[in-house]
Amino acid sequence: MVKVCMDLGGSVEQMELLNLVSGGELTISSGAITVTHSVHTVDTESDAVTDDLATISGGSAGDVILLSRANAARAVVLKHNVGNIKTPSGTDHELTALGFVVLKHDGSNWQLQCGNGSGYMLNKLACLTVATSNITLNDTQVINGVNCPENSRVLLTAQDDPTENGPMIVKGEDPYYPSSGDWIRPDDFKNGFSVSGHMFYIEQGTEYSDSVWMLTNGCGEDIVGTNELNLVNLVSTETEFDISILTAESSNSDSDLIAIYDASATAMRKQTRGEFLAGITGGDGVPGTRTISAGDGLTGGGDLSADRTLSLDISGLTAESTAGDTDLIAIYDASASALRKQTRAQFLAGIGGGVSESRTITAGVGLTGGGDLSADRTLSLDIVGLTAESTAGNSDLLVIYDTSAAAYRKQTRSEFLAGVTTGLVTTGTSVNTGSGLTGGGNLTTSRTLSLDFVGLTAETTPGNSDLIAIYDASASAYRKQTRANFLSGAILADGSIPMSGQLVYSFPGGSIEVANIAAPQIVKQGYEDSGFFFGDGDKCGISLQGAKVFQFDTTGIECYLPYRCYDDFRVEGHSRIQGLGMFALSADPDPAPVDGEMQIWLSDGTESGDAGDVMLKIRIGTTTKTITLVDFSAS
Repeated sequence: MVKVCMDLGGSVEQMELLNLVSGGELTISSGAITVTHSVHTVDTESDAVTDDLATISGGSAGDVILLSRANAARAVVLKHNVGNIKTPSGTDHELTALGFVVLKHDGSNWQLQCGNGSGYMLNKLACLTVATSNITLNDTQVINGVNCPENSRVLLTAQDDPTENGPMIVKGEDPYYPSSGDWIRPDDFKNGFSVSGHMFYIEQGTEYSDSVWMLTNGCGEDIVGTNELNLVNLVSTETEFDISILTAESSNSDSDLIAIYDASATAMRKQTRGEFLAGITGGDGVPGTRTISAGDGLTGGGDLSADRTLSLDISGLTAESTAGDTDLIAIYDASASALRKQTRAQFLAGIGGGVSESRTITAGVGLTGGGDLSADRTLSLDIVGLTAESTAGNSDLLVIYDTSAAAYRKQTRSEFLAGVTTGLVTTGTSVNTGSGLTGGGNLTTSRTLSLDFVGLTAETTPGNSDLIAIYDASASAYRKQTRANFLSGAILADGSIPMSGQLVYSFPGGSIEVANIAAPQIVKQGYEDSGFFFGDGDKCGISLQGAKVFQFDTTGIECYLPYRCYDDFRVEGHSRIQGLGMFALSADPDPAPVDGEMQIWLSDGTESGDAGDVMLKIRIGTTTKTITLVDFSAS
């Protein structure tokens, strides 16, 4: 190990030239490396994106080493006080991509002395972008104009919960695992870490691209997951100071500091609040105890501990029931742009002295009201009081209001009617009747339109798609229906009822569906038609063109025509069959019987049995047996 004697507190110029012996690249193994020379590059274990270095083996008191990353894309984090590495800030330190650190051995531990990003401001891995407003920490999303994919780093600066601020790793959500998209802290910013002075470079974004942000918390109040983390923007392409991101202060005192711009020195300066107020012309501001009092005719007022509003309160003045000529009136003098006062006599003289109460307002033709001005008078229109005119001629006059002239005018009746373009129908106009209606004619008299069913063309064979007019009581409106819709659920004129559904025969221990017809009808007694019939004694059944197909009564079911089943035929319970006919040869039935089932069929010779043999297959449990009931070739 080469020992170098140097004053680490001195300047670089004082050292002039420092030649250290390179020992090549070291790879972290379980958080440790072993140094052999003064200069080493360090790489992560198994080329991981980031790795922690906790212990440096080798060296003795007074030794100095210089470490840097072996690969700019793989981060190495020096862990404080986990092994034998100590940092002056008491926090973990990440080696920057092109930087270095210098450490000195104190006999027990390696103490971080200096280097790029060392000391109390620690550079972290760059973040893809920065979020300057609260966001939901789940799933991939677009932030600050940047598409943030899974495993990208995002810097949070303005979360509603400030303990969430700082770098986070984006995680994509799997729809089958609801919490799979929850973001996590990176390994170099875990819960419990002390992170005072950490800085972050922002790569992209609509705002703050290529900017640097720093955590401003003091050591001890900067624990990840516990303390509220505050970040400020140090470098921005906009070169603007964003005061909105500072912590709010609800109260202030004279010793608090205010940032000011000193124009005479063209530089930013600071002042206490007391100094700032003292520099305001007029003294040190207005004390909050100063009072604005509301005088006569005003409300409001009070001390200046809050805003005060003075309002006119004319209703609060003492009422004066009789006014004299010497009483004062407040006026606004427009010529002087000022409020002035006048006596009542002066005020009335300026408007001609007022109006005498003996003056009279007389109501003329078509009006009522009027009288002298000893009291208020109201003139009202009195059209009822006018002389009635039973017949109006075209030359008679009407009163109209001409909106274009904003004045009342007169017109003859003929002029008035000639000017009407809407709302008036001439007597020569006719109301014509269409199909199914009678009445109508010109408007020289009132006309009545009547429904004329008889006049419609007769339709001897209506179809199911033909339309019928109905009145829909629920909608209070006339509607239309097809004949098929109308007849659904109705009783037909011949006494039959259109219907659909199943016909089921029930017997002790079960039932059989004997018919399922899409649109059958109940036919008249005597079953002259096709459909269901009832009332043939104590019987009912199904008929086809007047012939019985099935008949049902209390004793059972009778079939009058051959019964053919083209799908499975299943009988529940016990049944008596006079004869069983098999009309087709077949291979073994498919599917085969399940536990507790039996099948009988007439073999076609392709599988079990020879052609013509009557076969029986039974399944009990997992065992299936096939038996020849009739050997056709031997019979």
